Amino acid sequence: MAALQVTVSQSATRRIKNFDCWVFRDEITPPQSPPANGEIVELIDSRGTFLGYAFYSQSSHVAARVVSIKREEPVTPELLAGRLKSSIQRRAKIAGTNAVRLVYSEADGLPGLIVDRYGDHLVVQSRSAGIEARKDAIVDTLRKLLKPAGILERSDKEFREEEGLPAVTRVIDGTVPERIRLEEHGLALTDGLAGEQAGALGIDHLRWNRRGIAIGQGGDGDQPGEAQGHHDQQAAQPPRR
Repeated sequence: MAALQVTVSQSATRRIKNFDCWVFRDEITPPQSPPANGEIVELIDSRGTFLGYAFYSQSSHVAARVVSIKREEPVTPELLAGRLKSSIQRRAKIAGTNAVRLVYSEADGLPGLIVDRYGDHLVVQSRSAGIEARKDAIVDTLRKLLKPAGILERSDKEFREEEGLPAVTRVIDGTVPERIRLEEHGLALTDGLAGEQAGALGIDHLRWNRRGIAIGQGGDGDQPGEAQGHHDQQAAQPPRR
């Protein structure tokens, strides 16, 4: 079945061609039959030229999140599973820590999906209607690729409300402890995963705490673990798909 076509403005057309992943609500002309929340749509310019495939949101100010800019690469379960696998492989060589961001949303071609690994456990965040509609298949792929002891979904209100989705915190698979030991190049801390203080520390704070302690002890904080921070900064730039 062909995807519904959504015409975008000239400004959005330029940005998509420059690998920008977001199209805002005031930049689209929706079809007469509005796409469903999370549906895959085909973005075209005013001349009808193909621009990309995107997740559509009925309510967010980001109306479309680009997933693919190749006509021959439609958004299929196989495409998403392949991107998950590639994203995980890119972080495979990160050492010295048991807390790693495995999937970083648009940066890994998976708009609205965050996956963090804490030891043997995964924390998944679904931040877009497109990811939400495909969450079960995504979790199944993560289960097959990583075989975690447990998977926690922690999809917070601040990211989901605009997408018309409720906040969710639940154990999806296996068992997840309320607190877990995090290690980062000799610094050990505990963080809550499923309780009221869930995510109080998290991966980003862990790195800044380690850096701060290193500086306080007379170092400059640029220990080997800093490579992960650099990696995340690079990952924040959308890949050329």
